[in-house]
Amino acid sequence: MKHKVMGSLIFICSLLLFFIPTHTVYGADVNGEASSDVIFTVRDSSFLALNPDYLEDGLSGFDRRLFIGAAIEDSFVPGLSTWKIQLYPGPWVGSGESTPWYVLSSELYQVGDNLYLTSKQAVRIPVNQISKKSLGFYPGSFSTEWAAVWQSFYQATIKNNRAVTLWKTPAYDTPVQWVAPDTTWLINRAYFSYDTGLWFDIGADQWVSANYLYPNLGKVTWSSLLD
Repeated sequence: MKHKVMGSLIFICSLLLFFIPTHTVYGADVNGEASSDVIFTVRDSSFLALNPDYLEDGLSGFDRRLFIGAAIEDSFVPGLSTWKIQLYPGPWVGSGESTPWYVLSSELYQVGDNLYLTSKQAVRIPVNQISKKSLGFYPGSFSTEWAAVWQSFYQATIKNNRAVTLWKTPAYDTPVQWVAPDTTWLINRAYFSYDTGLWFDIGADQWVSANYLYPNLGKVTWSSLLD
């Protein structure tokens, strides 16, 4: 009976491969050499643009760290979209705008001609490599058991009209379990490849494609982790 069930499972999963959504990577030509990393946006937001007076030399020297620019009116950047970038390390300090992705950003990403996103809007990850970078932290000292417990910064909610398959690796190869729609899970790791798109590990090697998540990730704060 076990073999029959597993055989049916493999057959169903093979059929699902014909319905896997494709994944688009955005990013127009940028000035200079593009980074080998990509970014994914953590929520819906908007592009930033540098003041034209700063375009020539605004990205070099000390002054660049004190100026970002302004949000482009009516522009829209969808959450969980993936972008090729040119990287400008910071820190960058905005000029008083109230939007959360505008001020005090550690990195600036050029994604097109005078089109920028910041590390408040997006997370930078390597291509073809599983990464924890900027997704959480180990608090305190490693001398305590508490310090060894990974604490996530983000949580994701399943978006689908039926249960979604979790996979052992960030590819549609070995299913491990299913999760219900509209359930929320902490993100442990991320992975991106040009073949399979953007994925998140929401368990112990339990990967879900970003295609099956709501585009705005929830932010987990330090205080909520201590509750």
